[in-house]
Amino acid sequence: MSVLIETTRPSFIKRLTDSNKMAGRIRSLWKSFVKKVWSRDPEVVYGEGSPGSLPPKCMNLEPLEPDLICSYTGPDGGIAALEDQRNGMRSNSTGSEHRSAAPLNYRQLERPIAGSTDWCQKHDCAYGTAVSLYDQAEGQERPQGEPVADVFAIAVHGNSCVMALADGVGWGEKPRLAARCAVRGCMEYVHQELYETPRCLDYALLDTHKVTKVLLMSLKQAQNLIIQKEGTMTTLCIGMVCRLAVPDGNRAWALVTVNVGDSLAYAYSPTTGRVREVTVGSHTKDRDMKDAGGVLGPADGVNPDLENLTCSLTTVASGDMVFLTSDGISDNYDPVVLRKARPVPTSRTPAEQTAAVWMDLPLMTQAQRQEHQAQKMAEVLNGNLSNEDDWTARRVCAALVGFTVQYTHTRRELLQAPDVVRLSELSRDKRQEVQSRLEDDLRKTTGKLDHAAVVAFKVQQFAKSSSLTATMRRHATVSSIMEDLNNL
Repeated sequence: MSVLIETTRPSFIKRLTDSNKMAGRIRSLWKSFVKKVWSRDPEVVYGEGSPGSLPPKCMNLEPLEPDLICSYTGPDGGIAALEDQRNGMRSNSTGSEHRSAAPLNYRQLERPIAGSTDWCQKHDCAYGTAVSLYDQAEGQERPQGEPVADVFAIAVHGNSCVMALADGVGWGEKPRLAARCAVRGCMEYVHQELYETPRCLDYALLDTHKVTKVLLMSLKQAQNLIIQKEGTMTTLCIGMVCRLAVPDGNRAWALVTVNVGDSLAYAYSPTTGRVREVTVGSHTKDRDMKDAGGVLGPADGVNPDLENLTCSLTTVASGDMVFLTSDGISDNYDPVVLRKARPVPTSRTPAEQTAAVWMDLPLMTQAQRQEHQAQKMAEVLNGNLSNEDDWTARRVCAALVGFTVQYTHTRRELLQAPDVVRLSELSRDKRQEVQSRLEDDLRKTTGKLDHAAVVAFKVQQFAKSSSLTATMRRHATVSSIMEDLNNL
């Protein structure tokens, strides 16, 4: 009888009696359960009404631990290069810098910037990069649009992180100067207010509204520094990750952002595999990619344009990745730029996007474009970060930049073609023929050429009095981001 029962037992009982299969099934069910529970993205709230309005939600925070874990800035020295005189760098009458014979050492600054004298501290949890996506013809020393006018900085403390990114409007030294001033000014103000004693004692009972107000006031110092140094205009996004006094479910951290213009903030969860935009409230209207929406600097000759100044709040979990981008990154994930959709026509829609080549593409509203943009970022990150060893801020930056480099390659190749480079040397008829062909080819290609920058932080707690020892910090072993991309 026992044999009969064994042979007629239903197949699902057989599977359950196999211990290995049962363990695997339990693990699978548990992962599915966790993903389902965590799949509801935390709410993103932002101030509405007048520019700079506080988010309607306020959350209490743990007291900040001032111990500095690492600080990093770039490109080309980033905010550390903004010195009138330091180790051989001097400012000329136009506000741009040039080097004398003495080398500039960003690891041994004579006086601290935002509490740090070493702004070259790369860490697994904190990294940033900026590149040019513009074309570079054969024989040219540098790509078009140099120098890169995007600037970033990140400072990690025991239970918090401050990060900022600015995108100078236009090409040249003045936009880069404005971006450096914006990031330097806001980073220094936040450090003075929240991490230096005894001033930081005023924030012993800290909450997200107080942090938001400090970030807002940091924009004033950024603006003043731009005007003082005679920079032009720039966007700015500054974010701060702080540990919550009381966790919000499984999320123990708050992310507060303030942004003006089209430099944006995102959060990525490895548990759900999804990206969400935190600065979504700053561009709820149909986007004009030729208009940043707001800028710091002398927008009217003296004052900034704060039309889309937005304060935002959400929660994140340990292990999540928070990253800020310039529009050179974010726009290249937009389904319209990728030629996967066309925008709902408005009075500001570029004429080229109503051409026949676009007519077969689906229409997308601004909200749909934002959703698809985040989905594409998640797809790229999920495809490149396949195991735990990949899960570093450096790899996240390389993956995000790598996609933009790939999808703008054809556009650069067209602009670097020999007959295009020598256009002025051609006869009138030949020049018109080449220009017509180039315009037609460019309409069919994907991507947007721009400066592209991203800075990322892997959310985590550090022990008090942590120092960057050799076992804790992994210094970069390659000299350029392109080498990172080859390793993906």
